[in-house]
Amino acid sequence: MSDQQEESRAIQLKDELLARLSHDLRTPLSAILGWAKALQVKRGDPAALERGLDAISRNAATQARLLDELLAMNQILSGTLVLEPRPVAFAAVVAAAIDTIRAAAEARELRLETPFDPPALTVSGDPDRLQQVVVNLLTHAVASSPPGGRIEVLLRRDERQLELTVRDEGSGGAALPGGLELDLAIAGKLVELHGGSIEAASPGPGAGMSHMVRLPLSG
Repeated sequence: MSDQQEESRAIQLKDELLARLSHDLRTPLSAILGWAKALQVKRGDPAALERGLDAISRNAATQARLLDELLAMNQILSGTLVLEPRPVAFAAVVAAAIDTIRAAAEARELRLETPFDPPALTVSGDPDRLQQVVVNLLTHAVASSPPGGRIEVLLRRDERQLELTVRDEGSGGAALPGGLELDLAIAGKLVELHGGSIEAASPGPGAGMSHMVRLPLSG
């Protein structure tokens, strides 16, 4: 892809992100406001309080992630994104990302499988941005997977690189909704800024998708 094509695609992605955010931010905001009003009425209902607080927490987290995506994409496209690299235990990054999306996976009755003993793999990178990469890949996997499906997260060392693979049983080679495509585009850009690479593979539509991230090990 030429530089002009990349710039055009980047502008298109930004426009799609802004359009998506203007729509998507209304959904969690409506839920937060709705539950806040409901709890004012149901002050003495412990069950309603628990459900309401859970809904408010989840939707606030969704809003925060959407705003982080907007900021990250804007900084990436303008060349102003500043990384704060330091030695990072990547297994801890993966664990934190899994905790972030666990509730969304459980809501769809998805099994999160991590068939590895956390290896001591250290990279030089910005831990917040690296976690964003993993969260975006897992978010794609959760949204793409059929209810009751399985998401596999693999982490291993390959010579001087680490390999992270997120594998789902979802849409495979089918076209992605704009939001999911943006998640993957942001993940790809962040991986590149860390000196790594990301690739996707699928046997075909409906046969699942694997995303593999490769990052250079430090030390």
